[in-house]
Amino acid sequence: MLTAKPPPQLPRPSFWQRLRFWLSALFADHAIFRLFYNTRRVVAPGLHRSGHPLPYQLRAAARAGVKSVLNLRGAEVHIGSNRLEWLACEQLDLPVLHLPLGSRSPPQRDEVLALIALFETLPKPLLVHCKSGADRAGLASVIYLITQQGMPLEQALHEMDFWKHGHVRQAKTGVLDYFFETYRQYRDAHGTDFVTWVREVYDRDTVERSFHSSWWANQLVDFVLRRE
Repeated sequence: MLTAKPPPQLPRPSFWQRLRFWLSALFADHAIFRLFYNTRRVVAPGLHRSGHPLPYQLRAAARAGVKSVLNLRGAEVHIGSNRLEWLACEQLDLPVLHLPLGSRSPPQRDEVLALIALFETLPKPLLVHCKSGADRAGLASVIYLITQQGMPLEQALHEMDFWKHGHVRQAKTGVLDYFFETYRQYRDAHGTDFVTWVREVYDRDTVERSFHSSWWANQLVDFVLRRE
């Protein structure tokens, strides 16, 4: 089964390396926008969500009681936001794991099951984040609410709202909404719970083939919002 991985072991960076991490995070990784948008918020007891947090945001999360961090991006060392996060989490004694997910294709079955397993085992409250906090963090939040909180899917889907989080369902990122819509249709016909559907019924290839995005929305997400 797919498992999340901790950050790589790296030597302590110099002052100039830390400066490069900050410049990379703020400008190459667009963290300058995350200073004021998609900052941390509580989804439900046990779960917080955000865009990729900067060190001061992680310190605030720790003060708010967050006990672990789940990064839905890859663990690439060239991403300044990753390097700053790893350093901050080490200083704060916050466990951080990486479970890379895609935002423009349906999740793999093993990815969903691994995510659910992490929700059941990681210390809570847990902070889950991707890059912008709009798509993959929304996917994870919905799954948390329906599997850990027993919330109806229709209510949980507010975590993939455009006005609150910037998620654009008309773009390729809307395949994440379509993933849940495919489940909703099957549930309404058969009464199957989400985890059973993922384990026994979910066909990722069919979901991917049958979803269609809008050209204008893709331009907005890819070239204006510059989403990952």
